[in-house]
Amino acid sequence: HLDWLRGQGLSYSKIENLAIITGDGDSMAGTFSNGDSLLVDRGITEIRADAIYVFTMDGDLFIKRLQRMTDGTLRMISDNPVYPPIIIAGERLERVHIQARVLSAWNVRKF
Repeated sequence: HLDWLRGQGLSYSKIENLAIITGDGDSMAGTFSNGDSLLVDRGITEIRADAIYVFTMDGDLFIKRLQRMTDGTLRMISDNPVYPPIIIAGERLERVHIQARVLSAWNVRKF
């Protein structure tokens, strides 16, 4: 519902670009958990700001925080401190393909 999205302060490219996917794994624990529903904007296909993105690199799918560094490299950050940040540099940058930006996460519990 558009009013709900606006009320949450979420900005997005176009309503038809929004999708819900499921987070998988524990690397983003602290921000979202395994199995949480994530609202993503598939209209965002480039890094415009430091944020959490859905992206592919070398055939693998990731949902990570990406931070653009002043030297042009990317810092791939797992919010779970068990996983250290990874620097993506040089030719590896060309293999990063942004699929969407994560806008929000929901943890739905059944009672």
